[in-house]
Amino acid sequence: MTMPTRRYDLLLFDFDGTLADSAVLFDLLLPALAQQRGVPQPAQGWHALRAMDSRAMLRALKIRWWQIPSVTRQMRLAMAQHLHRVQLYPGWSAVLEQLHAQGVQMVVVSSNSPSTVEKVLGPALGLFAAVHCRAPFLGKRAIFKRVVRQAGVAQGRVLSIGDEGRDADASHACGIDFVGVAWGLAHAQVLQPVSDWPLLQQPQDLAGLLASADQRA
Repeated sequence: MTMPTRRYDLLLFDFDGTLADSAVLFDLLLPALAQQRGVPQPAQGWHALRAMDSRAMLRALKIRWWQIPSVTRQMRLAMAQHLHRVQLYPGWSAVLEQLHAQGVQMVVVSSNSPSTVEKVLGPALGLFAAVHCRAPFLGKRAIFKRVVRQAGVAQGRVLSIGDEGRDADASHACGIDFVGVAWGLAHAQVLQPVSDWPLLQQPQDLAGLLASADQRA
C-alpha cells in the first residue's frame, strides 16, 4: 500500500502570540516600557503599533539595536509576573495531539524563557521534539537552520508558524515556508503579505492547510 505523500515533515512554532495567547499582555506591558523610554502614546493608541513591522516598532519605541537584549529580558521578567493571564490559545491542544499522532515533528523556537514556555504548554510540552528558548529578538534564522539540520529534513519540507513579520523573515531567509496566525501580535495587513498561506484564523485551520499542502506534494 502506497503511503500518502506529506508536504511538510517538520513544523516550527513560535510561542508568544502563536501557541500562547500572550498577545493580550501587549497593551498591558507596553505603556510601562514606553514610559521608561520617554515615548508618548500614539494618537491611535498603543494598539496602532501592531500595524508596524518589527523594525518599525523598535524605532517607534526608540529602542536601538544594542538595547534589544536588555529590553527583551525586561519584557520576559514582566511577562513572568503576569503569567496567570497567559494560556495555550484555545484549540491548540487537540491540534497538537493530532499532529503528534500523525508523526509530524514539531519544535518550538521562542524568545521567552524555558520556565514560561514549559508552564504555559503544560502537558502539551511532551508533544514537541524540542523546545529552543531565549532566541534573539531578530535572531531566529540561525536557530531555524540548526533545527532543520539536526532534524535531517529538507528546507522545502519545513513550515514555520508565527505571529510577526520577523518570524516570516527568519523563515524565508532559510528557505522555509511561513504561515501567520490571525490572533497574534501583528495585524493581518502586516502578516498576510509575508505569509505563504492564508493566515490561520484558528488553530484548527492548520490541519486543513497541511491537508491542502499534501495534495500539492
